[in-house]
This record gives sequence, C-alpha cells and structure tokens, in this order.
Amino acid sequence: MECTAMNTGQSVEKIKKDLSRMKRFNAQEALEYGLIDRIVRPRIKADAPCTDAGAGLAESLESVRNRTELKLHKQAINKSIITSRKGQLSQ
Repeated sequence: MECTAMNTGQSVEKIKKDLSRMKRFNAQEALEYGLIDRIVRPRIKADAPCTDAGAGLAESLESVRNRTELKLHKQAINKSIITSRKGQLSQ
C-alpha cells in the first residue's frame, strides 16, 4: 500500500479504506485518484463511415476486458506486496 500511496499521492489510510471494499473507478476517477497517468481514447476519422452497428458492443466488451485486466493487475501488485512483507517478517 505504501508504494501505491507514493505513486498516487494519496495517504496510506485513504488507499486502505478505498481499496478494502469493492471500489470501482471510471477512467476519469482513476486519473484523478492517481491510479493511471492518462486516458487513451481511440482516434476516429471525422469522415469515417459508420458501417457496423455491432461496433458499440465490441467496444463495450473491450472496455470490460481492460477493466478486468486493470483489476487483476492491481490484485497481483497487492499480492506481491503482501508476499514480500511475509518474506521480510520471516527473516
């Protein structure tokens, strides 16, 4: 948690409180919180024809996949921090 606090600029107490429950961030909230550095949006040509009505669904599925990957990444980071602390305590 200390590493996340340092990277986000949030206090350790705030991060523990926010991440101890299932808090979800949209892209803007994650940016403001400090979890991400920037929001990447697809570039779409102004004159590009809209040919596929199902494109919105594909975009939504990609968004869900990205959020899931971010959540798994955060869990892996937290697990590695806990594992490293356990190793330090046993020494």
